[in-house]
Amino acid sequence: MVTKDYLGKELTEKVRLCSQSGVLNEEGIGWSRLPLHTCNIVKPQFRCKKWDYWSVFNEGYYFTIAIMDMGYIRSIFFYLLDKSQRRLHEVSINTLAQSSCSLSEEVCGDAAFKAKGVEASVKRYGESIIINASCKDFKGEPMSAELEISIPRSQESLNVVIPWSYSKYHFTSKQNCLPAKGSIRIGNKEYIFDKQDTLGSLDYGRGIWPYNSFWNWASCSGYSNGKRLGFNLGGGWTYGTGANENAVFVDNKMHKLDEDVEFIYDTAKKLEKWSIKTKDTEDLRIVFTPIHHRLASTNYLIIKSDLHQVFGSFTGNFKTKTGEQIEFNNIFGCVEEHTAKW
Repeated sequence: MVTKDYLGKELTEKVRLCSQSGVLNEEGIGWSRLPLHTCNIVKPQFRCKKWDYWSVFNEGYYFTIAIMDMGYIRSIFFYLLDKSQRRLHEVSINTLAQSSCSLSEEVCGDAAFKAKGVEASVKRYGESIIINASCKDFKGEPMSAELEISIPRSQESLNVVIPWSYSKYHFTSKQNCLPAKGSIRIGNKEYIFDKQDTLGSLDYGRGIWPYNSFWNWASCSGYSNGKRLGFNLGGGWTYGTGANENAVFVDNKMHKLDEDVEFIYDTAKKLEKWSIKTKDTEDLRIVFTPIHHRLASTNYLIIKSDLHQVFGSFTGNFKTKTGEQIEFNNIFGCVEEHTAKW
């Protein structure tokens, strides 16, 4: 059992996530405002779960590229949501080849994926992330992406270890409200992400998970009252650990929520409104209004996953630890319900 004294600790120095044999390092348990963890997980090989999940979005479009190593299988997927048309273009590629995928031990580090007909690279240059990707068959048309996402040194993020035990744990870094720009081309059509209205985000994950898992998740980045504003909220998978992945981002600052949040929605009617709130106080109250439901299912006998990702707008308010009330309206983002055996 993980020592409770470590769970709420704010870290300020660089630390390794685990030992060479994969045992969680007690000194790494806690959270930080900047990425400090080296995620040196190598064992047990087939239990390690690793992903870099990059997104960029503006008033018209929402684009995601995710590179994942699930231990048994490596994957990449791209999708582009056209908000006005409520249409989603998506391609997912899975492979057993270990050489097809590389992911860094460091947050915002280099990553790459290569398989038949698809190639992607993520490279860091100082305070910039450059993403280049191509897919020969994106629903019958070629796709290419060229994106630049800024990681200013002053930008705070949420970096936290969720410890189920010393042998099962997950580190996540949530980077929201990042300035971004670039373009996506599908066939003859180009989708422009101008730096004046585009933001980006990263969900970085490295961990050794229980075989059965469930989570709810909510994430957004946008503009409210002249400020960049977003949040990351999670439930289910963190309950009972004494830690969580809950934070609100305003411009360059991260406001950590110590309290768990709950997701209230009709599981059979995911396109109806959702409510997200702190469990015991009035510090966070959000209403989510959906516009599109994405379903992604995987079944490879020992690996099964059912992901419901719902896109829409968030309206609500948040009270900081200093008592400041922050209100926001119609910030676009997504929520998830995910059940997995992996």
